[in-house]
Order: sequence, then structure tokens, then C-alpha cells
Amino acid sequence: MPLSSGSANDTLNAAIVEQLDACLAQMAASGESSTERVHAARKGLKRVRALLALRRRQKHFARDRDALRSVARSLSRVRDAAAIAQTWSTGQELVAEPARSVIAEVLAQHRAQASPPDRESRRLARAGQVLSIVRARLALTLEHEPSEGPKQIERAARASYGRARRMLRRAIADPSTTSLHALRRAAKRHQYQLQFLEPLWQRPLEAQRKEVGRLTELLGAHRDLSTIEVLLEHDEPERLRALDDAWRAELQRWQSNLLTSALELARAALSDSARGFEERLHRLFAAQAHE
Repeated sequence: MPLSSGSANDTLNAAIVEQLDACLAQMAASGESSTERVHAARKGLKRVRALLALRRRQKHFARDRDALRSVARSLSRVRDAAAIAQTWSTGQELVAEPARSVIAEVLAQHRAQASPPDRESRRLARAGQVLSIVRARLALTLEHEPSEGPKQIERAARASYGRARRMLRRAIADPSTTSLHALRRAAKRHQYQLQFLEPLWQRPLEAQRKEVGRLTELLGAHRDLSTIEVLLEHDEPERLRALDDAWRAELQRWQSNLLTSALELARAALSDSARGFEERLHRLFAAQAHE
């Protein structure tokens, strides 16, 4: 259904239910590895929560938002171990031997311990059961909610965008693991809301969404490297004593480059004021209404 001022509410409700159905389909899919299914399902759950944030009566969805968050967290350990290994594979050549081989071996062991296939399948099955209940309840709630015009979506999208800008300012002032993770979460919500709004103005909003998506990838890789360093120091101190300290400097240099690129991209992607962003959406909805 095209997104327009007249159908904004119906389109939003349909998008929420469609994303829930897509998550359930991923959890039950055959022919894909359980790790890939977990990754796709978690992305879908984040999209659902981002779309719910565009609705007005947030208290009506509190129970379901909490349930969605719990489902995502139940799958996070599986996905986190895979994400760390994937990040390492993209830039492992930046760390010299023999540390590179030692770290690769440690990460492979960590992934095997954190997410054995049988455990992944059980978690997916349990998550699917909970999500089926949430889907039915949420669809009923949405069906009986009063219709809303585009103004609510504009305001809610502005709130998400404004939060991302606030988190960026905090991250610039203090680029800690906590502040950068908060920025990434806020940017993710904004990214998924932009994806929903793209039909209003395809190319510019798509370009902005891709910028924000790249930002979240860089911040995710930065977080993964922090996790790798902690994992090595806490779980493998004996093996690391046999190496010189060059690996640590190389890992931190890699991380520093990611942070520099991420903050530069964030400044560009979030350069408009929150009010300016809302006004742009308002003009786009108004233009759609007159077509």
C-alpha cells in the first residue's frame, strides 16, 4: 500500500503486522542456518519496535514492546557471537601474526560455546511461541485503535530523529562504549522509520536511510572490537602473555579509525535540526495529499 496522508495509519498498522509475520517466518524457516535466522529475526523485531514508536498511544503497546524486547534479548547471545566473528573477518589483516591466529581461534571457540546449533534452534522455537502470542494480541490492539493522520507520524519521527541527535552530541563529548551504543540504538530506530517513510520521497529519504545504516554498521563494528578486547583479556590472559602488546595497539587503532568515520558520517546524516526534519516530512505528506 503506498504511503500517503490518507492511508498513513492503515499503512503503518499493516507494516507492523507484516514485520511480525516476517519475523515468525524467519524463525520457522528451513534451509537457512539458525544463526542467519536469528539475525534476520532480530532485525525484524527492531523494525517492529521502531514502527510502534510512530504510534500515538504508547501506553497501549507497553506490554507488547516489553515482550518484543525480551524476545530480542533471548536471541542476542547467539547473534552477538556471530557478529563479533564477522567483524573480525572484515579487518583481521590489520592485526599481525601470531596474534591474528590466536585471536581467530579464541573467537571461533567463543562462538561455538555461545551458540551451538541445537541451542540456537531451541531459542528460536521458544521465541517463535512468544512472538505468535504477541502478534495476535498486537494485531487486535491495532485494529481497534483510532485512526491517526500523518501529523502524529511526523511528530514521532521527529522525536526519534531528535533523540539520535542528542545521543550524537553525548557521544562526541564522551565517546564511551555506553554513549556510542546509545547513539547506535537511536540511529537504528531512525533508520527503520526512514525505511517506512521512503515512499514519500524515494531517492532523498533512501539516501539518508542508507547513510544512517552505514553509521550503525560502523558503530556496531566498533562495539564488537571492544567486546573482543574484553573477551581476550578476561578469558584468555595466559595465551596473550605469550604475545607482545602490539596486538592491543593494532586493535585499538582499528577501533579508532572506525570511530572517526562513524562520527563524521553521523554529523552529516544528522545535520538537520529536529524541527527542520519534521517540517520536511510535513511538506512531503502535504505533497502526497495533493497528487
